[in-house]
Amino acid sequence: MHARLAVARKELPRAVRIAVAATLAWWIAGLLGADRPVFAAIVPMVAIRDDAHAAFSLSLGRMLGVMAGVVLGIGAVAVAGVSTSAVILLLVVGLAIGLFLSTGPELNTQIAISALLVLVVTEDADTYAVERIWETAVGSAVSLVVAAFVLPPNPLAESERRLAETARALAADLADAQGTLTRGDPSARALLARADEHARAAGRAVEDLPRAQRALRMSPLRRGHRPQLEVVDRRQRLALRLAIQTRRLARDLASFAHREDLRDEWDEAGRRLSPAIAAVAAGAAKALAGEGCSHEVAECRELLEVYRREDARPVAAILRRPLVLLADELAGPPA
Repeated sequence: MHARLAVARKELPRAVRIAVAATLAWWIAGLLGADRPVFAAIVPMVAIRDDAHAAFSLSLGRMLGVMAGVVLGIGAVAVAGVSTSAVILLLVVGLAIGLFLSTGPELNTQIAISALLVLVVTEDADTYAVERIWETAVGSAVSLVVAAFVLPPNPLAESERRLAETARALAADLADAQGTLTRGDPSARALLARADEHARAAGRAVEDLPRAQRALRMSPLRRGHRPQLEVVDRRQRLALRLAIQTRRLARDLASFAHREDLRDEWDEAGRRLSPAIAAVAAGAAKALAGEGCSHEVAECRELLEVYRREDARPVAAILRRPLVLLADELAGPPA
């Protein structure tokens, strides 16, 4: 129930935008002479998404699809009449064109749909075609305006939320790495599973950043957030690099945690590496908050250097390596 309420709260602004846009499109098309402008009202339901850029792409794709489909439908009726062969022709050609007239990653099926609808209303196909084109144009224009100005999504807030989630997950994984080394709790395999999941989530957050930037460019009310989003972008990318190295640390721990023949080296690593992990965790928290962490980096490097001089065994060298890389990532200027 809680999950459903969360989804409902997230989708409510979009539902409001769709309702407003569909109502306005119907009203405006009616003022322009349409009797029942259902096609104008349908466009917002299809086109409006979580950002104005998506609304633009889908509206453009729908408009192009309607125009191409109407021309295709009229041509098919003229050549083959209303028949099964005409339906097959419309579907094959319409979907084939949709592969190339797509404005996004999905197939544009609007061409085939419009062509089939023209086939249904062959008694007055020309009038239907003209009405369908201009009603779709009205719906597309209204969708763009409403998507940009009515309860526009806030990509900056969503990106900041995901950055905060990544930072919390990173802190938890580093704390768990200390526990795995010193107490065996959590288990190394459990640590690796969580670190892998968190690194993948950080990667998805980075992959979604360009979409957030496009959304801001297309949103007049949110455009001023672009400098802040650039800061979040740098920090999220740093968080991803830190998460990848933390996953590497977890993988190395999982490789040696159950080796009884290496118990002495493991116990020594727990004693020596735990303070270094704590220094890295403190530095990561500062870096992802935009603060300098040179003190924490220097402390971590000093601890690792002392450990390197005193223990050059392979296990110690392998377990030190991810922490060296984490310190290197944190050594740059504040994000």
